[in-house]
Amino acid sequence: MNRKITYIKTIIFLSIFSFAFVGCSNTSVKHTITWQDWDGSVLEIDKVNNGDIPTYNGQEPTRVSTPEYSYSFSGWTPEVKKATSDETYVATYSRTINEYTITWKNWDGTTLKTESVQYGSLP
Repeated sequence: MNRKITYIKTIIFLSIFSFAFVGCSNTSVKHTITWQDWDGSVLEIDKVNNGDIPTYNGQEPTRVSTPEYSYSFSGWTPEVKKATSDETYVATYSRTINEYTITWKNWDGTTLKTESVQYGSLP
């Protein structure tokens, strides 16, 4: 009789434990994903299920050109991966040095020479 009671208690315990474990599945865990621009400004914040790959839903980030450089969006750092914890992704940009056209004119307005030079270079 004592064995039977122990056996029943074990089955009840395992049933409760199993139910609790299934109810705590990792798929219900959400992670906060923050998308930032190069200057630290927040572009978007998402809640993503554990194991899902986050996606940025906003417009492609842009960076204003300077007299020296033009910028093109090149991706996110770190590389976007499956969500396993809260993560912050920062926009990265490739830069291209700007070129300027120099036109040499004569006293009467006629063009003597035209050339392209990179910012910071002497013609």
